[in-house]
Amino acid sequence: MNSNEGVRGKDGLRIVRTAPRQADIIASTGVESEMLLQSQRLFLKREIVAPLASGIRHLHTTSSIIIMLNGRVRVNYGFDFEHVEYAGPGDFILIPAMMPHQPVNESDSEPMICLVVRDSPIDDLVPYDTAQLAA
Repeated sequence: MNSNEGVRGKDGLRIVRTAPRQADIIASTGVESEMLLQSQRLFLKREIVAPLASGIRHLHTTSSIIIMLNGRVRVNYGFDFEHVEYAGPGDFILIPAMMPHQPVNESDSEPMICLVVRDSPIDDLVPYDTAQLAA
């Protein structure tokens, strides 16, 4: 059994107690993820964005559902990042496939913690640079 899978039951059932933290692929600094569960069509990870940190501008080829647990996130989004929305604990965010976005934690003291559910067996991140589009 892989140590980050937690306790395995019968017929593929898994219970995850803890998972190793790693630097997240969307981050320059200050974002950590714990890949919790993966299946043929879904994955779940816990994401922690440190105070005053943000992820890179990016998109995914599949839809994402974000479940806010702690802190507040500013979501910059749109093809030119022309939109801004905020979400906090108890909020749910649906990010459609191919929607460019960027999570930002504006707090100087509180981490932003969320769960990310994606209809993909992998973290299908694609960096998004608006400067490349103008060229």
